[in-house]
Amino acid sequence: MLALVSAGLGAAIAFLKPEEHQRAAHARRRAYLAIEVEARFALTRAASSGQPVPLTIYRDLLERRRMIIAGQVDELVQLVAVGGASTKTENSEGGVA
Repeated sequence: MLALVSAGLGAAIAFLKPEEHQRAAHARRRAYLAIEVEARFALTRAASSGQPVPLTIYRDLLERRRMIIAGQVDELVQLVAVGGASTKTENSEGGVA
């Protein structure tokens, strides 16, 4: 009987793949923290310059949030690593300031 329960639990763990879910949750958490840091940085920068935060920064942050919700964390990491998102943000700020 114990062997049957053990086999059933082993199959359930293999089916549910908790390690993958945990890794995905950690990746989402890191992505949300990165968005939070960038938002705080943008607000601090805007407050120190006396200018409002450009709408392009808000749009970029919302797009990143959408990607996290859609489960596209890997694509988001590649986008940020290549500089696609941060380049857009810097270019838009350069025109406003």
